Amino acid sequence: MARWCSKIRGTENLNFAIPINYLRGLIEGPLSAISLEEVRAKLAKKTDVFQQADGFPSKWKSLTSGTTKVVRRDGERIYVETVLSDAAKQAGCFTLAESKKYGETFIGTVRQSCVCQYFDRWRSVTKTNHFSSETAFEITAISPTRIEGWAMNAPKDSQFDCAKGTYSKPLAREPFVWIPE
Repeated sequence: MARWCSKIRGTENLNFAIPINYLRGLIEGPLSAISLEEVRAKLAKKTDVFQQADGFPSKWKSLTSGTTKVVRRDGERIYVETVLSDAAKQAGCFTLAESKKYGETFIGTVRQSCVCQYFDRWRSVTKTNHFSSETAFEITAISPTRIEGWAMNAPKDSQFDCAKGTYSKPLAREPFVWIPE
């Protein structure tokens, strides 16, 4: 994935990078050098960085989980970010999906990462574990009023083992439906 990088002048080793796909909505035409002030000005003008030019909604609500999704279409690709609580974001958690069009469907991967804590009885200490996963998902129908598909998820009655970073039951295909928020 391409990244947009910037270095702040007058600083020693202070740099930052963001995926270029998140900035494409801000930049018109070919990529060129842009100052931080110009980025700030463009962000101030546009409240929704992912706003679609064709009127396609960017924020969607999952009817199965109740979570908010930020959806961005970019030609033959669809990117989805699940909006998490501030506490989850501060812990470094994220859920991002990326898919590519094949025929009438979009097939892709969901990447999740988060942390959890558990009590290690052997050592009598609380431990923190970082876990990540990549699972399949597919968008089978898409319109400006509804997105349908499936994703591989843990069954509702399964338990998560923080020490191992695994669920007690295997992942299964779970259908989803999203509507504009």
